[in-house]
Amino acid sequence: MRKLLALIGVIAVLEGLTGVLNQIIAGEPTIPLRLFDHFNRLVVERTAFLDGYEIWANVALMVVGVVLSIVARAPAKA
Repeated sequence: MRKLLALIGVIAVLEGLTGVLNQIIAGEPTIPLRLFDHFNRLVVERTAFLDGYEIWANVALMVVGVVLSIVARAPAKA
């Protein structure tokens, strides 16, 4: 379970990072950036209340990914 949480955390960080990069580039993303841009294309761009807050939504996803990775690596309590 911890490995799954760590994997989800890493994927969330990558998704958020590529989303921020794509918002900064503001054009058609290149192939390497498209590999981890699903959150940005499927959620952020299609959600009306996130208009104008695209970078912040991707930064929030990166923070969630970091928190998941930290939680997954924390020692288990008995």
